[in-house]
Parts: sequence; structure tokens; C-alpha cells
Amino acid sequence: MKRSIPLLLSLAVLSTPAFAQTTAQTTAQTTAKTATAANPAISTEDLVRKVKIVTQPRQTIDVPENEPIPLDMGLVEVPGASPDLLEGVTAKAYTRYVKVDGDKVGQLVLTAVTKSGKVESLNSAEFVAQFNLKTTALPDGGLVIEGNQEEMIAALKRLQEEDKTDDKERQTASSDSGHQASANGASSNDEAAGYTSPDAVDTTAEEDGGEDTTTATITTDGCAIRVDLAQMKAVQQSRVEITNGEGTTTSECEDGNESYLIQRGSATCSDIVDLEGRTATAAYLLYYVDPDGSRIEVQGCKADSEQVFPIEEETGGCPVHLDYAAMTAVPQTVLAYKNANNATVEVRNCQPSETTEAVDISETTDGCSIRHDFPTGTSFQMAKYIYTMEGVTYQAGECHDDGTQYKHTVVYEANGGMICTPIVDLDTGTATLASRVKITVDGGDQYITECKPDTDGNAIIATTDGCTDPANWTHDLDAGVSYAQERFYYVRTNGKKEYVTNCQSSAVTYRHQIEITDWQDHDGELYAYRLSTVYIDSPAGRYDIRENVVLTGTEQMPYTFQRTGTVPTGKVTYQGCYKYAATSAVEYYLRPDGSEYSRTVGAGTPDGPTNVCSEQIVSNQKIKSGVWSAASGTETQSGTYYFYGPMYAYVYKYQTTNTVTGAVISTRCAWNGSATAEKSTAGNDLASRAQAWLSSSSGGICTGVGGTCQYVSLSPCPF
Repeated sequence: MKRSIPLLLSLAVLSTPAFAQTTAQTTAQTTAKTATAANPAISTEDLVRKVKIVTQPRQTIDVPENEPIPLDMGLVEVPGASPDLLEGVTAKAYTRYVKVDGDKVGQLVLTAVTKSGKVESLNSAEFVAQFNLKTTALPDGGLVIEGNQEEMIAALKRLQEEDKTDDKERQTASSDSGHQASANGASSNDEAAGYTSPDAVDTTAEEDGGEDTTTATITTDGCAIRVDLAQMKAVQQSRVEITNGEGTTTSECEDGNESYLIQRGSATCSDIVDLEGRTATAAYLLYYVDPDGSRIEVQGCKADSEQVFPIEEETGGCPVHLDYAAMTAVPQTVLAYKNANNATVEVRNCQPSETTEAVDISETTDGCSIRHDFPTGTSFQMAKYIYTMEGVTYQAGECHDDGTQYKHTVVYEANGGMICTPIVDLDTGTATLASRVKITVDGGDQYITECKPDTDGNAIIATTDGCTDPANWTHDLDAGVSYAQERFYYVRTNGKKEYVTNCQSSAVTYRHQIEITDWQDHDGELYAYRLSTVYIDSPAGRYDIRENVVLTGTEQMPYTFQRTGTVPTGKVTYQGCYKYAATSAVEYYLRPDGSEYSRTVGAGTPDGPTNVCSEQIVSNQKIKSGVWSAASGTETQSGTYYFYGPMYAYVYKYQTTNTVTGAVISTRCAWNGSATAEKSTAGNDLASRAQAWLSSSSGGICTGVGGTCQYVSLSPCPF
């Protein structure tokens, strides 16, 4: 693990190995800075505006141990600063190295920038660098210093301004920038006025004169995520906790560097339908995925003005409404639109069309027969209703009596001759006349029977013998009747029947009866036809004339709308930890036979979200969590003993994984258990004293040791 050595510029702590090691997980969101208790409150902005400044040493130098020496640096790159601001500028710096566990760790701070004799001081606590040294020689390559961007650029700009100070002020500045001996005897330039040369470690600080160590930690605990719709991001806020000898103070929550992209999603939003305006508008919501893979909605469903769909009339399988009272056929339509997925979505069921006018229903005898009623001696003309729509003629109903009647006339002769050949019985010497029945239609005669011998007063006899098979009868489906058959005979002198005619239709009729046996479904058009069986009850029993057929004039029976719903499509998508199952929008209809029919009308609202993630521990490491210090005991010669040392605790790394896709959604680290304190390794006999002191403390945990100890924040994970 890389070491991070805090530069304590105004305290003697800079040369104290026990305080030299901290954790490496310092970031823009969780940065621990150490300063004097006298420093002003440290804000989140102070901790997150650091940039990497590239510098170049102006001379070759051996870095001393513990005691810093001055040197000049050139500025190679300052993020956000134009090259002309860096031209001719010298950065004043101090450097040294300290030993940590036998390794050399170099430290360097900037104190000022100069150009053409003009000096602009820098806050040395804001411009620091740490680097490993294999030898004591300062690396001759570029050194990266973490520094306050705003302060550096402001100082560089001031160097470019015209010097408007008077000679006295210039002289004063020149005098103040003269060389004088530093506390350690090294040559020092007061252009680095913002830097205080470190003193030696004082392990016997006075009770009322010493300085307390102050720690500042950025944490997101207790801070919300601020939604910034203008920049389409959700910003994690954080706050600063400052701890010193007087306790802990907390700043207000402010924006940090971590943010999450706000995205648009429409999976759970329904289109906004405006029937009056005849438009449907797609809707969307705004959300972001947090580090745990959770989908966080920041704005509810809202109309998308860029996706507006016109609502138009469509036939949609609607039947034509037949208004017999007004004698009109009224076209019906549904209102529907094509959504973003190009699927048809119905928003209104079948109703009279607003764009297509109704057409007239007319009556015609074409295709309909004349119904004969022999018992009453009358025939009835039949007709049907029709209408023409878009050039196609449709029948609006079955054939029916239209009110026109024709009287029956029995005819023996026509045009001066017999229309039927008489039946001559040579044995008896009789002749029997035969006749036919006619009606007059539009001035023309129509015979409606075959020749029928007279039976009154003659030996000619009518019989149904041999003519009872309905399969041979005449069935008039339009008229709705079947005509029975008969034939005629006389008895010869030998007693045998002599048939004088074949089987022919008689005046006996049987009314057709209709039985609905099934339905012919037209799901695409949302209607059904009755399937009927036409039969008669003949003397021989029931006889089916037509079975399971759609009779002429059978009306379309529309389906009845029941409800809407959704059905899974089998397609699944994932957003972080959440699963969404795609669905289709379905309309359910009741068929005339009582069965249910469903049809897809577009994309439905997805099922979800369903959390499919699990969190598991993937690794752990023992990490330095902070430091402890305490004073114990007094002696006449040595004064107060100070004990100090590192704190350690185990850090567990947790990984959140989508259990279906296997994708790693997020990781986090957390301290596990209490910290343990370890003795110092320096300070004459203090090591053994510290070990004895720890052994007598309450369990050696962070809160029980006393003095100063802390857990370092763990975002992001240190390993």
C-alpha cells in the first residue's frame, strides 16, 4: 500500500515518524488534512479544489533528512493556467525527507512564486508533494505537487499586473525579501513568507502552551444527494468533520466531486392521451443509478414534447351499424395511434366514424325468391336490404316478405289448348283432367306447380307413397320452407295401382327451423358469424337441410370489450440491480359464444423493478486506521511522557453483483470490528513504557486508549 505522509508545516510533527504514516485512500471526497488548532475552519471546497501542478527543479540538490532546505523550481504545467502565465516564473520551495519503516519519503512544499523581482506568497499548506527516494538526490524529472488551483492562478495573474506600488513600497518589499538565516542555519528567502520552518520534535510540550493536532475528514454521512437538472447530474454532498483537543465540529453539507449521470427512461411511463386534441404524447422520467446499483427516480413521468403521435381513425375490425329505423348503414371506427415502438394503440372502442358518412340502406328482390302459401292460395314476394360502401355492395339482412302478394290461379287451358295431358283410363273409360297453379308477376304468368290430376269425382288418387324422402324435396332457403312431394295413381281392374305421375312438389310445406350450432370467429375484425343448421321435422323425423353454415344475411355479431392488461414477452432488461420484464399491452374481448379473446395492441408497462443483486465479502486486509497518543506519568527530570503509535483494523471489501448477469454493480469497504493499538517503535525507553501503558488500557481499542485516534474514511476502497 502506498504511503501518504502528511506535511504539518507549522508543527514540529513534520519530523515525527509516529505521525508520518496515514492511509492512502485520501480522495476528493474523503481527504484527511492536518493543521494547527489555530487554523480557520476547513471547508469542503478547500479539500476538493486541488489540482496536480507539474514542477521542475532548477538545480541538482541532495535532500536532507528532517531539516528542510530552500530551492527554486520551474513551473511546467498548472491546470487551467495559460502558458504565458508560467513564462519566466520561479516557484520558491522547501524540501526534506523522513524515514518511515526504513524507507526514505521525500516531502516538498511551495511557498511563493516570483517574476522580475515581484513576489507573490502562497499558503504552503495548500501546495505539497510526497515521493519515494531511493537515494538522497532530488529527482531531476518533473515533480507533481497537489495544489490549490484557484490560489496558484490568482498569484500568477498578479505577477503579470503592472507594479503600481511607489518606490517606498517597492523598497519595503525588497527589504522584506532579503536573505536571513533560518532557524536551522540554512539560507532562507523571505519570499517564502508563507512558510514557517519546522522545529525539532518537542516531546515535552507545556500543558498550557502546546498545540493540539487537528484532523479534518470529509464524509458523506448525513448528507443528501442534490439533484441538478440543469446539468443532468445528481451530486453527492459531503461535509467536513474537524476534530481537535476541544472536540469535533461539523460543517454544512456541500457539493462534492462525486456525481451520477441523470438518465431518461420511459419503461414505466404510459403515454399521455389527449382525445379532444387527438394526440398521444410519449412520457419519460428521470433517474440515476447510485453506487449500490439502485435506480433512483428524481422526476416523475413527464410529457416528451419531441414525441407526439397523431390519433387517427382506424377500422379496427368494427362492424357496420345497421340503423333500420333511419334506413342507414353507419361506419364505425376505433381511435388509435402508432407509439414510439410503431405499435398500434387503441384509445377508443368502436363508435360511429367522424370522417366517413353513413350510407343509405335500400331494398331489392334480387337474390330472393317468392314464398308460396298453398293453404291460403297466396304467394309472397321476398326482398332483402343492401347498402354500398366504398364501391362494394353488402347485404344487410335475410330475405323477408316485402308486402307484395300474388293470388293463386288454377289453370287447365292456355292459348286454346290443354296445358296438361289428361289421364285416360281405358279399363273404365274415363279421362281425368290435370291442372297447374299460376301467379301473375309484373304482367307475366309464372307456374308454381307441376300438372296435378283432379281427384274430385274421379278415380285418380293422390299419395305420398315413395315420395317421403326429404332429400328429394324442394328446399327454398330464401323462403324458409320445404315442399313435400306426392304422386297420383288409379286402381286398375286387376286391383293394381297405376301411377300416372312421378313424385312432385305438393301443396304441403314444412317451415324451416334454425338451430345455432357454433360460431365462426373473425378475431382480426372483432366479430363472429352464427353457424346455423337448417332442418325440418318431416314425417320421417328430423331432416337437416344445411349443417354449420353461415346463412345468407347473417349479421355480424361484434365482440364485447372487457378490459385491458399486460402479458410478459420474455424479454428482460437490467438497470443496475433492478430487473425489468417487458410486457405487451393486451385488450380482452368477450366473443358471442362466451369465450375470451385477447389481442396485443402495443408495448405494456414493464414488470419491475425487481432487485436481483446480492452483496458478498470478496476480500479483507489489515489497514492502518489512524494513530493514538497519550500522556502518562511525570518525573522530575524528564517531565511528561508521551506515548504514541498506530491504530490498525480490518477492512472488508463488499461487492454487489447482479446475480442474473454476473455484472459487478458496485463495491464498498467498511471497517470490521474494533481497532487495535500497537506500541511506538521509537523514543529510547518509551517503546517499553508504551507497551506497558497499552497493556493496562481498556482492551487496546481506539476509544479506550485515550488521546487522539480516528478511523480514516473508506471511499473509495484502499485495495
